[in-house]
Amino acid sequence: MTLPVYVAAPYSEGALVREMHATISWLGGRPTSRWAEQAIGTEDFSKHTPEELRAIAADNDADIAAADVTLLYDPAGIGREAYADARYALLLERAVVWCSPRGISGFRAGVARVHDLSMAASLGLIIRMQRLHAEGIRGRLLADLAAAEAAEAVHAGFVAPRDAALFHAAEERSDGLPCGSTEWGSHDHGGES
Repeated sequence: MTLPVYVAAPYSEGALVREMHATISWLGGRPTSRWAEQAIGTEDFSKHTPEELRAIAADNDADIAAADVTLLYDPAGIGREAYADARYALLLERAVVWCSPRGISGFRAGVARVHDLSMAASLGLIIRMQRLHAEGIRGRLLADLAAAEAAEAVHAGFVAPRDAALFHAAEERSDGLPCGSTEWGSHDHGGES
């Protein structure tokens, strides 16, 4: 069964999200985040009417609703709308992969936090979720089980053999952003409230 994944990220990261879409597809997932297909440069709301902006928001909401997992990818902590997208996914009781140093929502039920804020680690969690999704697991449980498996692998110092080849392929596509160092399941809020 194909895992539908919405990637929430800063608009300026559209090219990187398109690369992530290719990797997610290669891993057997189905990207639903259509916003990134035409995202180039910075977002300019002034060129849209209020009706157009509402239509864009409705499209994003539909894409989030069509996904079983939302991947919040913002290792630099600069996104705005990406956090609203992740929160909407949580309201829909979808699993969220949190790759950002910001936000108390990264500690909510149904969120799997990425331990080193890299693309490879994010996609490593997607690989785990793909397998659990194929077993019929959905929603918050999907995030919780994937995070627990990942934490066990991190603490044991290895990646499960069945995921190793895919994890390596995801790592090869990484943009090399080594931001932060939060442990799986940690409850340290980093001073943010």
